[in-house]
Amino acid sequence: MQKPFEIHKAPPMPGHAQPAPLRAEQRFTRTDNAGHIRGVEASPQGLLRSTVKAGGIAAVLLVVFYLPSEYGTDLTGLGGVLGLTEMGEIKQQLYAEDAADAAALANTMVIPAELTGRLDRMDRQIAAIAAVVGADALAAPAAAPRSGTCRSGPCTCGNCSTGC
Repeated sequence: MQKPFEIHKAPPMPGHAQPAPLRAEQRFTRTDNAGHIRGVEASPQGLLRSTVKAGGIAAVLLVVFYLPSEYGTDLTGLGGVLGLTEMGEIKQQLYAEDAADAAALANTMVIPAELTGRLDRMDRQIAAIAAVVGADALAAPAAAPRSGTCRSGPCTCGNCSTGC
């Protein structure tokens, strides 16, 4: 019985070469007796060879793509052709601006909005009290009372020179 999507081939004619298969056949089978697929042989030479190849590929990717695109350093000239060097230079400018902004913010004190609101309410209350008392709200506070002794005992008036 014919299976769905099965391709029937005509039998080869005598004296003619066998036609090429329609799909690639697996030529090398890396399976063990239990049918498990085997990987690369783990010999010291094979591991060293694979490590060196991987390191070489990583170095090429670093020099050709990463350095131009991140730092604007183009050792091969290929980054300029691909536009990666310009991108890296723009990133470096942005990093420098960000560092300058962070340094500027570190030198300035940032007051949270909640604290600013409290300070504003306190200023309004002081102004209202000063209006009732008749004093200037922005005037400097009076000097702290001097300690001394009046005729009647410890100074309570703040002006011991008058002698209370």
